[in-house]
Order: sequence, then structure tokens, then C-alpha cells
Amino acid sequence: MKYLLAAAVLAAYAAAHAGAPNEAVRTLPGGIRMVEEPPGPRNEFGRPTPMPAEAWSSGAGLPGYVIETRTGRVECLQPWIEKNCRVYQPGAEQRLRAWVIKRGGQWLKCPRQDSAQCVGYYSFPLTEVQE
Repeated sequence: MKYLLAAAVLAAYAAAHAGAPNEAVRTLPGGIRMVEEPPGPRNEFGRPTPMPAEAWSSGAGLPGYVIETRTGRVECLQPWIEKNCRVYQPGAEQRLRAWVIKRGGQWLKCPRQDSAQCVGYYSFPLTEVQE
């Protein structure tokens, strides 16, 4: 009985401190997956040049941004979808990462997918080294 009570308290604590799900991902009746993509950069001079593919080299030190798409998770060098995004493969490479999610109608950057410690989409990201 003590263990059940402890498990219930722990589960309630985790639920209270975990972030809400990503509102950009919805499953419609019939199992159709709808995903809203994050906005691009705020730049009055046009979209910046995409990052070169060489920037993925492990020595570059750039963070990766994990973003949900219709076809699954991708990792990009910018917090929006561009041509040099790649399929996100957990455990394939250790690097700084942030997750781009939507909560409360706002786009955010979070150090983990379920983190409650997020910053605004156009803010400097909170990242963690992840595999």
C-alpha cells in the first residue's frame, strides 16, 4: 500500500512539473496526423541563407533543433524547416539540442520535449547535450 501511495504522489508530481504536449501535432479521426510547422525567421530583409551541410560536422558546435513534421521528427540547424534538415535519430550523435514546440498558442524552444522551462521562439534557446 505504501508503494502505491508513493507511486501516485510521484506520478502527480511529474505530471504537474512536465510540460504540456506539443499543440502543433494533432491526430484527426481516422488516424490522420496534422502537424503545423514553426514560422521562419523575423527578418525584414528576407529569409537568411540556409546553413551549409558541412555545418552538421560534429566540430561545428552548433545546436540542433528537433521539430515535428508530418513524416516524423527532423533535426535542423535553425529553428525552422529548411533544406538541410535531417531525420532525427536519437542516440546517433551527442550535441546541444533544443525542441521547437507549440504550447498555449505560442511557439517555444525547450531543452527537452516535455520540459516546462522553455523560452520564446525568437529568444536564445535553452539547450542540453543530448544523444
